[in-house]
Formats: sequence, structure tokens, C-alpha cells
Amino acid sequence: MKKILALLFITSFGGEVVKAQNSEMGFLRMEATAGLYTTKDIFTDIEYPTSGVWGRNATGTYFLGISFFRYKKLEVGISAGYQKAYISNPVYSFDYNTGINIEDNLDVTYLTFIPNVRLNWVSSEDNKFEMYSSFGLGLTNVREDYEVQTFRDDSYLIPAFDITGFGIRLGNKFGGFMEVGFGTKGLMRAGLSLRL
Repeated sequence: MKKILALLFITSFGGEVVKAQNSEMGFLRMEATAGLYTTKDIFTDIEYPTSGVWGRNATGTYFLGISFFRYKKLEVGISAGYQKAYISNPVYSFDYNTGINIEDNLDVTYLTFIPNVRLNWVSSEDNKFEMYSSFGLGLTNVREDYEVQTFRDDSYLIPAFDITGFGIRLGNKFGGFMEVGFGTKGLMRAGLSLRL
């Protein structure tokens, strides 16, 4: 309880102290991102062999994120993402009661929560251009849904990471961005962002 009260105190009154030191605290930026060719596509292909890691199985991933702390060129935020993987080959399992292989269809849903740190390498004075990189580490909940053998449905956690090697944002308060990276958000991503 003491820790919660201390956190509330720092959040409520500490903002002015942090602001005086060239920082900002609060909801600073909201982003919506869509990406392709994620590490979840690779995981799906290894865990459940499919017809192609980035063929029909590449359904895309979607993230919403916020930045809540900025100090000079450094930003801290959190993102939540969704991805659905459709297994393109039937899943077979041996039924020991009947002695036959059972053909089944499987859908896998990934829900990801990932805190991230962003470094703005270049920002124009009018705030209409930014060049940046970021790194995030979090968790993904994997949910397996079988069509026939529903008793095999499962849900478990796996680690999630994301590295944005290069990103550019154009626009002032409302803008668009494109990124190249590797991880849970995909190799190629694009989206919209709003500075608050």
C-alpha cells in the first residue's frame, strides 16, 4: 500500500519537478500500427508446420501504443498488439482410442503487451520530421483454438521483443510513419500517430 501511495504522490506532484529538468510526463503520443512478416509468423511455422511461413499464414499484426514519458531525445511507452494466424495445412493427431489420425483445423491468436524505449535521432525544429529507433521487450499470450478437438485448446505465454532499426515520422500534431525492424511488430510497419 505504501508503494502505491508513493507512486501516486510521484505521479501527481513529481511531474512539475521532472518538467523543470527538460522532461515531460503524461500521455504524449498515441499510435496505431500495422505490420507484416512478424516473429509470430516464424513461431507459427515452427510450432505448426504450414505451407509457407510468409504465404497465406502472414495475416499481419496490429498495435496501439502510447508514449507517456520523454526526456530530451528519449521516449518511454507501451504497446498492445493483436495477430491471428490461420494454419494453412490441416493439423493431424493420433487418437489412441480409435487408432486413426484425426484431421483438424487450428487458429492461433497472439495478444502482445510490450513496453518500449524510443530514441529520436533527428527531430526538425518545427516538429514535422522525426527519425528514430526503438526497442521493446514484453510478453505474448498464445491462444490455440482447434475446430474438432476442442479439448486440445490451450493458452500460454511466450516472450516478445521488437527492434525498430529505422523509423521516420512526417507531420506535426497528426502524422504518419514508416518503420523497418524485426520482432513482434513485423519487418515492415506503417501507421498513424497523434501528439497530445
